[in-house]
Amino acid sequence: VDTLITSFGDFHVVGGSYHPDRNTFFLVQDNVPAEELENLIAEIDPLTGDTLQTFQVTDFFSVSFGDLEVGSSGNLFVVSSVEDSIAEFTPEGVMVKMHALPTDVSVLSGIALDCAMEEAWVVSTTGMVYHLGQFPCGEPSNTIDITNSKIEISTVSPNPFRDEFNISISMQQAASLRLTLSNIYGQEVQVIFDGRMEAVEKVFTSSANELAQGVYLLKAETNEFTATQSVVCVK
Repeated sequence: VDTLITSFGDFHVVGGSYHPDRNTFFLVQDNVPAEELENLIAEIDPLTGDTLQTFQVTDFFSVSFGDLEVGSSGNLFVVSSVEDSIAEFTPEGVMVKMHALPTDVSVLSGIALDCAMEEAWVVSTTGMVYHLGQFPCGEPSNTIDITNSKIEISTVSPNPFRDEFNISISMQQAASLRLTLSNIYGQEVQVIFDGRMEAVEKVFTSSANELAQGVYLLKAETNEFTATQSVVCVK
């Protein structure tokens, strides 16, 4: 058992969840604080408690009592006691979809997901627990299959990283591979590998010398298929 003191929150953090792909925590703050702090989601460094990024969801969603959960797609799912939908956002704060709730499900304050079964368990402020079926919370984000071809980012270690990290890539067929790192704005900041890779598992190393602290998207792509995974640089 341990305690992580974070740099985020104005006494109104109402929920949060661990993000296994990014190895970070996401916390959500309600609509009570000042305008610039209300309905705010923050990504938290699990080692230092520092805030890596924040984004507001006020334009789409208002959080009173509420909660946040991470789906297997890597997206964030947010519930609120004053909304009639579950909001889905990317980890960078892009609105994906508003999932309408059944008419008899309301005043939600908690959420848990079972993405393998496409199910959501939600709880209301009255203590009622609802089991929602056919809830699309995504597939694992590190593997994408297209026309029976597969590329996989098997491991990224360490993640978060300070100086460098190793990436293990597996391919089922030989192909030209481009392995890159992009920032949260989609700007490519590093080319780790650009060449032909055989149908094997291979380990690549990336250096953090020229990287600022933050979240980055690791992308492995060929002409036919792509795999992505988020990594976190800490300084």
